[in-house]
Amino acid sequence: MISGIEDRCFPAKPVRISMLMIIFVLAWASVAAPVKIPKYSLDDSNVWWFVLISDTHIGADERDLIPDLQPIAGCSDRLRWALNDAYHVYSPQSIINLGDLTDQLTVDLPNMGQWNEYWGIVNGAGLVAKVQGAPVYADIPGNHDQYYLDDPPTDPLINYLDYSASGTLFDKQKHASWSVSIRNGEYLFITTNTTNGRMTSPFVDDANNCPGSVDGNELLFINKTVNQSKADLIFTFGHHPAAKGSWGAIVEGRVKFIDILLRNSVSMYAYGHTHAIDYIEPYYGDRTLFLNVKSLCTDQRYSLIGIDNNGISVTEGVVNEWPVVLITAPTDKYLGHGNPYINTYTVHPSDSNPVRALVFCDPNYAAIQSVKLSIDGTVLGIMNPVSGNEHLWEGYFDASSLSLNKEYKILVSAECALLSSDAPPNSVFGSNTITVEVRAGEPGKMTGKLHAGGSTGPGIAGVTVECGRQKTSTSRGGGFILPNIPSGFQKMTFSKPGFVPLSSIASIPPGRLYNAGDLWLQPQ
Repeated sequence: MISGIEDRCFPAKPVRISMLMIIFVLAWASVAAPVKIPKYSLDDSNVWWFVLISDTHIGADERDLIPDLQPIAGCSDRLRWALNDAYHVYSPQSIINLGDLTDQLTVDLPNMGQWNEYWGIVNGAGLVAKVQGAPVYADIPGNHDQYYLDDPPTDPLINYLDYSASGTLFDKQKHASWSVSIRNGEYLFITTNTTNGRMTSPFVDDANNCPGSVDGNELLFINKTVNQSKADLIFTFGHHPAAKGSWGAIVEGRVKFIDILLRNSVSMYAYGHTHAIDYIEPYYGDRTLFLNVKSLCTDQRYSLIGIDNNGISVTEGVVNEWPVVLITAPTDKYLGHGNPYINTYTVHPSDSNPVRALVFCDPNYAAIQSVKLSIDGTVLGIMNPVSGNEHLWEGYFDASSLSLNKEYKILVSAECALLSSDAPPNSVFGSNTITVEVRAGEPGKMTGKLHAGGSTGPGIAGVTVECGRQKTSTSRGGGFILPNIPSGFQKMTFSKPGFVPLSSIASIPPGRLYNAGDLWLQPQ
């Protein structure tokens, strides 16, 4: 029976593969990297994003050549949509395909027609290119990409190397790495080959639950690359799950692979392979997020990843459905069944907590009309676009009266106005919801100095300074200090008769002094 192929590779059966873990007798120089801590920040210029797709299975509509095998229509159109329509809406840092690029499950294996079709879609989209060393589109081999019924060649991934974007861009290598510099940060991307070279027959692969493998060459490459990196965040990508006991998981090399990820504080390992039937919810192993991406072909799903001051956010998109909303700050407490950053990324009971969200709408059919912020069902107001980033919206909420150590749901909803009668059915409403917990920190202090007319003007005495429900007045020389201010984002105001009032937001560090620096008031 072969009817289950469309949802994974073949129906699940007991694993018969011998547990040959690769034991390395190497000068293993892995040194645990410092933890990269995200920041809940007022800075809205450190936000960027990329897109993950997986299991595109080009050629799956030809499965009727095998008795009892159900064909899957539309996979080619979905890949074309991702690399054309979606790419131009998102303008992402990269689109990364996590494997099973082709289906290769027809009588004539490997099916060169599928590889020619795949390459035609990718090359036709114009994404086989690098921008400042980073691929616009990268693709990773999956188990379907190495299937041969009879006498596979020495390298069963020969067609992948010849007909993939990564094979073209990275000198016919099965793995790749590149760095991306975003303003003040550097980020490392690593793709790895997790195919098992002994599973080139789809029938043998199925009988063993389609296992993955990370061989010695891959492990050496990953270990060397992460050890040489000083990146703020490191992202790794493969086709197979890494969790022990998961269907289709990496077997050979799994222990060493996970050890590299955890010892080096790798931020994410994203993979596909499972499709919706065996989909694994995101989870953290120590500080690494293991993210399962559903199939673009069978599930019509993909993932959008946002990075905001090193905080990671994830949402799932549906083919040809807009708008897509992703809250990037604050981060979701329950991303991965308990965000490991929760102990270092606190939402304080302060009065000016920022909320940022990426909002994407297909400009060919609609335009963003409004973006609203809600907490626990109460609409707080309209969010505003951020200058310099057409996709980023920002708002604030007052948590000073919220209960401590209690969870709240933050919802950002977007409404688009249709511009064309040809718009897809789901093109008007979209939203994203996250969970946060409000927790108090140790009070801090604030100091500064007020001048007249400019930063070098004379100090002004008698300016009323208010922040975090505390109040004082500046001294003869314009200086002030406010003790016992609740930590977090607090609005500070400065006022004196005869001068234009001034207000801004301060980020009060728990138990420490915040220096507001030299401020000034303009005479009225």
